[in-house]
Amino acid sequence: METRRAMHTFTIVICAVACAITAAAALPGLCQTAQAEIVHNDFEQDCEGWYGNADSVALSTANTSGYASSSGLSVTGRTASGEGAASCEGTCLDGGVEYNYSVMVYSESDETFRLTLRCTDRATGSTTERTLASANAASGEWTELSASYTAPTDSTDFTLTITTDSTDDFYLDNIRITEDPAIASITVQG
Repeated sequence: METRRAMHTFTIVICAVACAITAAAALPGLCQTAQAEIVHNDFEQDCEGWYGNADSVALSTANTSGYASSSGLSVTGRTASGEGAASCEGTCLDGGVEYNYSVMVYSESDETFRLTLRCTDRATGSTTERTLASANAASGEWTELSASYTAPTDSTDFTLTITTDSTDDFYLDNIRITEDPAIASITVQG
């Protein structure tokens, strides 16, 4: 049993490292600071850096199971309500900037979804976690979670997490983080 668990943990770590390397290689495409869209994950090809936030959680792309019949991200194997899908967005986001977050979520049962952001204070190292959005989703219907939020100025190491109140499987798709273009294009002239 211990060997099986160790192998499972090893597999998860290898997948997370592979996703991180893939994300780093695609970083210019993910972090489009000159445009309003900072992050867009549509899961048409792969998990795009998303990972299970517990050993038991498995993520995979699901063809035709995404929003509008596209591919989506399937989240299975959860054993506790706090388990779900997570993504480190630290290289794309900055503290003190207002971002708009949105994601489409789906479950085969009535479900309460939560979109959470965790960040670290650069000076103190303390971690803050904030629920950005929550919504009750009807069984078999796609539901949008969306919010605008400005993390404290000295924030770093941003991690998004999507969970539910149950351990039922769910899907997510079309994750977007945007910045108001009017704010993004302001320059200071001396």
